Amino acid sequence: REGEEDARPEQRRLLQNFDSLITAMQNGGQDPRRPDTLLTQVIGSAADTQSDAVIVALAAGLPVPPPDLQQRISGLRNIWLDVKEPLQLIAERPANDPDARAAYDSIKPELAEMEIASRLVLVSVAGRLTTYRQQMLVILASIAGMTLALFVFSLWFTNRFISRPINLVEDAARRISAGDYSKRVPIVAAGEVASLARAMNEMCKAVEKAVEQYREIFENAGDIIYTMSLDGRFLTVNRAGERITGYPREEFLKLNASQILAPGQLELSNQMMQKKISGEQSLTTYSIQVNHKNGGTVWLEVGTRLVYENDRPVAVQGTARDISERRRLEDQLWNAQKMEAVGRLAGGIAHEFGNVLTIITGYAALLQSGLKKDDELLDEVTGIQKASQRAASLVRHLLGFSKGQVFRPKTLDVTAALAEIGEMLRRLIGEDIRLKISCEPHLGFIRFDPAQLEQVLVNLALNARDAMPSGGEFGVSAGNLDLSESTKNGDDEVGAGRYIRIEVSDTGIGMSPDVIAKMFEPFFSTKERGTGLGLSTVYGIVHQSGGSIAAESVAGQGTTFTVLLPRVVSLTERVPVEHKVRPVTLSTETILLVEDNEDVRFMVCEMLQTHGYNVIAAQDQRQALSLCSQTERHIDLMLTDVVMPEMSGPELAVQVHSLRPSLRVLYMSGYAQDKFETYIRNKEPFEFIQKPLTPEGLAAKVREVLDGPGTAPMDNHENLSS
Repeated sequence: REGEEDARPEQRRLLQNFDSLITAMQNGGQDPRRPDTLLTQVIGSAADTQSDAVIVALAAGLPVPPPDLQQRISGLRNIWLDVKEPLQLIAERPANDPDARAAYDSIKPELAEMEIASRLVLVSVAGRLTTYRQQMLVILASIAGMTLALFVFSLWFTNRFISRPINLVEDAARRISAGDYSKRVPIVAAGEVASLARAMNEMCKAVEKAVEQYREIFENAGDIIYTMSLDGRFLTVNRAGERITGYPREEFLKLNASQILAPGQLELSNQMMQKKISGEQSLTTYSIQVNHKNGGTVWLEVGTRLVYENDRPVAVQGTARDISERRRLEDQLWNAQKMEAVGRLAGGIAHEFGNVLTIITGYAALLQSGLKKDDELLDEVTGIQKASQRAASLVRHLLGFSKGQVFRPKTLDVTAALAEIGEMLRRLIGEDIRLKISCEPHLGFIRFDPAQLEQVLVNLALNARDAMPSGGEFGVSAGNLDLSESTKNGDDEVGAGRYIRIEVSDTGIGMSPDVIAKMFEPFFSTKERGTGLGLSTVYGIVHQSGGSIAAESVAGQGTTFTVLLPRVVSLTERVPVEHKVRPVTLSTETILLVEDNEDVRFMVCEMLQTHGYNVIAAQDQRQALSLCSQTERHIDLMLTDVVMPEMSGPELAVQVHSLRPSLRVLYMSGYAQDKFETYIRNKEPFEFIQKPLTPEGLAAKVREVLDGPGTAPMDNHENLSS
């Protein structure tokens, strides 16, 4: 055994002496002497007597015991012979040797019998004390020596197999309490003590496994798990706390809640703490914003509870989940819903406003045509026309924002389109601003409405011009972009695919983060007299085409808009950006006008008649069908509003074509794409003109439809009645 190997010679000598002693007690000594002489030799100078010398004297001088005592000593010797060999084995082997433990377990009952037999021998000797005094003194001395030997032997066994194992168990318990769960108890004994040690080791193993599982859950959790004192000091935190906040654990545990919470959030944290302490809520769940180590902020959803000791709160346990992305998506959804709602409102306003402007522009045109060049009212009429034109531009902005404009995409060569628009942009931004347009070689093509591409760049150019009052540089660059996986362009999620990236930049005053966050919202403007529809219109047009737009800006350093548009495989047609309207001449065709608004019907009729058309006006769909059923009546084109009570314009066209299959149809409305999405999706041809109408624009469009290929009816129409 560790630390006791030097005791093994003493153990072996003890066994040998005891064997000699018990043999002499049974058979007598080799040289029996007078008992009193032997007793004097044994105990005469006991303080200086060595045990070996006492054993030698007893083995040599003990007399032969009487028969009755000899019988008892013989029983004791038989027990000794049974335990002698196992005791020798135990003395030779290490303490943790399994054979030694088994040997001790096998002789433990006989050791008790040996003690009882020794006592019986002692009682027998005492009964003969009066008659065999001298002999008894010798035997008592022998028994005393044997008892002393047994006492020493029992102390050795007690220390080895009872006291020390219990001390080892106690030491292991202390180390486990201190957090050392890897501690195990050595098996240095047998029997109940060994079972206790094994049970202790099994318990340690189970505790260590449970602690390891807890540590794995704690450290590998996706959410922050932490403990915090009532005064805000962090006591524990897992790896998620490092990942989400950016603070290393050592640094995190030195922080106070007041140091990591974003401005204005400490009061909320204190309110939640008071609710728990007061018993109002045992568990509080709330959202809170904390500072990231890199200077940003993180939104967390926190759930906390109190930790009690002796019925008193001493700390707070909590979990915190990163909900920054969820908050961003919620804000994005809210903005999308808000813009959709405002878009619907803008579309409705544009529709009604278009009807009113049609009447205003129509009457202004009629007044102007009836005035002489020197008439004093001519300036007033011209002012009405200019105001109506500005109002019409505002309507187009509203429709662009609400996705209400008809989208007529063409396959565009981006390089050629930017070159053509560039000439107009130079005149627009002024001479004190340098224009720089650059395109990559072999630039791809896009499907886009040329007029709307022009509107996007014009709106961005006007904003850039206003941001550079002292001059600067306005740049437009385009290049191919291939994405192998989804990515972000501002708040937009852009899927994998091929794109054309158009970057529009300026060197102006730039925008603050607060302005960037709101710049695409309708009616938001930083200009004193701005409408707040320019960028919202750009946003609507780009998204209407399946693209995305984002902006980056630094105050004092300028702004860059990045527009991503889907790239098409090949060029199928070349369409110039600018469209030229053919001269309008007097015409003689007959037009069936279907319009439920009386004032608009009258004005459109006047516009057409002014240009020579013969107009048949119908106030509703029934009257229009009745007129078309009159076979003797000649009609060249039906001009109908889209949204009307009971029956929509497309529904009317289907029924009219059942009567007159070759009749051409032209639709007009303040509503547009949202009412024609089904037909655009199915790629069915149709002709459309957007309100508000002008006499020249209406006449030109009617002439275009009459001279162009015929239009087919829309069979799979949606219900457009209102």
